[in-house]
This record gives sequence, C-alpha cells and structure tokens, in this order.
Amino acid sequence: MTDQTQIFARVQYIRDHTISHEAYYTQFVTAETVLFVQNRLGVERLREALAEDEHLNAIPIKEWEALAIREISEPQFKTIAAAPNPFRARIPFDRVAAQQAGELVSRSTLVCIAKRAARMLVEQHSIPQAAAAA
Repeated sequence: MTDQTQIFARVQYIRDHTISHEAYYTQFVTAETVLFVQNRLGVERLREALAEDEHLNAIPIKEWEALAIREISEPQFKTIAAAPNPFRARIPFDRVAAQQAGELVSRSTLVCIAKRAARMLVEQHSIPQAAAAA
C-alpha cells in the first residue's frame, strides 16, 4: 500500500521505540487489506467509529477478531499444546513484510493491521471532502 522500501523491524517498534505504531503496522497493509476492510465494515461506519473513539474501539473487539481471524476447528489441531486456539489470518496482508520485520503474526497483530487499514480507508475518503471544502 505504501511505497516504502525499508522494512521496520519489530524491535524498532517494541524495544527501541524509534517508530510509531502507525508506521509499523502500515507496512503490512496492502490495497487488498483496505478493500477487505471496506467491504466488511464500510467507510461510513468506520468514520463514525473513529469519530467516537480514536482507537476504533467503538467497534467491539470480537468484531475486529472475526474480521481478521478464522478459527481452525480441525481435530488434529485441538491436541497441539503450543496452539490451544489455532487460527489463520482471514484478512489479507503483506506476509513478506511481516516476515522481514520479524513479526510473529498473532491475533493482536491481525487486529492492529485491520484497524490500521480502516484508518487509512477513512483518510483516503476524507481527502476529496477536504479538497471540496477548500
């Protein structure tokens, strides 16, 4: 989604605090991510949710998780101790960038990617309105 060539490492975000949450998660958002979020939540709902709460918590976390994650219910995964609640990403994102950043894709990572895509979508749809008002 961005023209970024440098991948920000997870350690830059988590430990060093040299990049923002926004910059870190933006690198995983693709055009497909934004379209996926738009098709499921819609621009107007996202705009309203963002106006109510800057972290988009007006939309319940269970809904963000349902948007981003698909639970795996196959019996063979139920017995794996390391993954008691296995899941797969439902939301498309830049997996190569995530791997290069050293990101272990977790449920919270996927929700952060979805929320970042949502913010980007609202920003994209606000630009023409701002230009028209000028």
